[in-house]
Amino acid sequence: MPTHTTPETHTALPQQNKNENRPKAKLWIETWIQNSDGNNRSNRPDDDRKQEKKAACAPRPRPPVIAKMGLHILFEIFRLGHHPTGSPRLSDVVLISIAFGANQTIKGGFSRSCDSQVGLSILDTREVRKVAPSQLISTYNFATGTPAYVKEAAAKFLFGATTTIYPSGMAGCITSLIPPNRNVVFVGHGIKADLDVLQSLNFEFPDLFSDIIDTSLVGQEIFGCRTLRRLLVSWDVPSAVFTALGMMHTSR
Repeated sequence: MPTHTTPETHTALPQQNKNENRPKAKLWIETWIQNSDGNNRSNRPDDDRKQEKKAACAPRPRPPVIAKMGLHILFEIFRLGHHPTGSPRLSDVVLISIAFGANQTIKGGFSRSCDSQVGLSILDTREVRKVAPSQLISTYNFATGTPAYVKEAAAKFLFGATTTIYPSGMAGCITSLIPPNRNVVFVGHGIKADLDVLQSLNFEFPDLFSDIIDTSLVGQEIFGCRTLRRLLVSWDVPSAVFTALGMMHTSR
């Protein structure tokens, strides 16, 4: 992992839930102090630029396959219905929801702009019967780019503080939040687009990675519709609200 020159000021990491078992973001993530337009790379540390060049030339890892029976997997994880016991790979699971902003910017290697972000929500099934529902899900938002973009991203993130990062640190931020030695299931709505971004970042899936659930497929199975907007309308949730990024992607 590269060592970055520490800027004079930094944005505080988002506060964790009080539960001490929550995974904590690594403290090496520091604020990127940009110049006037925020996208000029001349002020960035040499090792940061070298790391991005190396990542761009590396072979892209192939992401796991999206599960076709997402609802069945959820039932098994939470021991619902006819699943009083489950398979070992779906026991002691950590569910991680992930969504990116400005996908094409990231997939393009930040060549024209660095304005982008990633949001994560984490649910540890160990805590389901231990903590209040309001504390069950931990949320995080990481943004990079111009000061104006980061400010706007922070304003739209409704569930905590936004941390400013280097572009080359995005995959590391995600990895730092995945607890070791736990079965991990990724969850997302129209998640193939986010998996493509992870692949472009050369993200390494954890050793105990179990499944990928696309909630658009689950929504089709239960409610007969896939778009997040229609699902929220069916639940009387106001539009222009929630995803892992704290904003509504109505196109999904």
